[in-house]
Amino acid sequence: MHDLLITQNLCLHPAGQGFFYSGNMSLYHYPTEFRFVFDCGSLNRDNIRDEIDKYKRTQLTSQIDLLIISHFDADHVNHLDYLLKGIKVKKIVAPFVGIAERLFLVFRLIEQGELNNPDSSGTVDIIIDPASALAPYLDEGGDITFVDSDPENPPFPPPGDDAPPDEEGRGENIEWSFAFEGGTMPMPPGELNTKSTQARKVKDSQKGFTRANDTPLMEFLFYRKDIGSDNKAFFDKVYELFLQRFSTEFKYPANPGIDELTNVIKNNLRSATIVKELFQEALKTVNNISIKENELMNMNTTALSLLHYNLVKKFSKIAPWHYAKNSDRYTQQIYHIQKLDGTAGTETRLRSNQVDFQYYYGYHYERSLIANTLLTSDSFLLAEEDTNAFMRRYKNYWHNFWLFQVPHHGSSHNSSLHLFTRLPVDRWLFINYGVHKAWGGTWRHPSPKVITDLVAAGISTNLLAVNENNGYHIRVEYTLYDR
Repeated sequence: MHDLLITQNLCLHPAGQGFFYSGNMSLYHYPTEFRFVFDCGSLNRDNIRDEIDKYKRTQLTSQIDLLIISHFDADHVNHLDYLLKGIKVKKIVAPFVGIAERLFLVFRLIEQGELNNPDSSGTVDIIIDPASALAPYLDEGGDITFVDSDPENPPFPPPGDDAPPDEEGRGENIEWSFAFEGGTMPMPPGELNTKSTQARKVKDSQKGFTRANDTPLMEFLFYRKDIGSDNKAFFDKVYELFLQRFSTEFKYPANPGIDELTNVIKNNLRSATIVKELFQEALKTVNNISIKENELMNMNTTALSLLHYNLVKKFSKIAPWHYAKNSDRYTQQIYHIQKLDGTAGTETRLRSNQVDFQYYYGYHYERSLIANTLLTSDSFLLAEEDTNAFMRRYKNYWHNFWLFQVPHHGSSHNSSLHLFTRLPVDRWLFINYGVHKAWGGTWRHPSPKVITDLVAAGISTNLLAVNENNGYHIRVEYTLYDR
């Protein structure tokens, strides 16, 4: 006799130019689930709203346990308000971004013409004061945690080595929770330049754990690239020039309030002309920086990477006593979501794998099968030093993920052969991008050079295209046998 113990569903939603990724985990006969979402934005409005509507219909919930915002570009956050209408969130995780860099992100949004996009109007508020803008969506007792880079960049310890002590997680009820190892620290409002008092802070070297009662079942491992001295100097100079230019608009020009900053931006910076002037002047006046003007639109040092990792060896801890602890099976099925016109999608099973762990080769297959996913969002992994720092953080997990996100919609500004030749050759990869602009024309991603590099690295065979026409649903099932 056997019984399904754990079910996990992951979805790369066909949302177009942006990203919307969701997951859930449920335990045998218990009605509750752990639900998480990573980003929810797109410049293809109809496509992502159709996916959000479908998500709400199928999840039938008024709560998300964990919402992760990789960064604050419009195509990653501009439909959060639509997703969260009628939904509360227990925990929100986002990158820590200083006020000078946040202003740069808003200015870049203006230069790209996104401020006049109705779907992106609320994005300005999220960028300038994310803690206050997102606080209304929090459940009672919820909080927002900002992840900052650890300058020491220590590798994450091997899987499970520093996990909390094992406890028997079964019982009459299952309570799901998410928390960071070592806890979080309160963030003084002045450090974040926010009106909110619910903000917390952690280093990206701290592991996050999803638990069922006291048993850790998943690790969430974040990485935030260090901002770098050149970028910081440029952001600070742009902020300084902005305050000087509009000094008469502020009550205290040296230290304006969040509301004042927001009002000045919305009332005085509708045109990209002023933004370009600020950028050009900053580049001229900051000494000895390597940033070029044509690189500004691709600058985003804030993006969080995330590896979510299943602690499979702990799964049996939550099983009823009459199940064997050494007789288990892991099944993974991949479904292709096809939406020919961007709506009314159909799912077709693409692949199904099944592994019995007690078999001799079970452990070998375990690592390449289990749906551990490494999301890079819009991270900059082009330079060798950036790729090496990224790999150093995840070195104890480098062969322990199954799915890898090619950075920044396949932009050639964010990755190269140096990264691709270091990825395990038997892994699956995906590029998320938009094909057609809603207002006509096509998007510029992915770069032909990136496709050529993936082929040259020998890892293009299992490459998935995620756009407004194609998405993927990964369903994994963990089964235990009776004694």
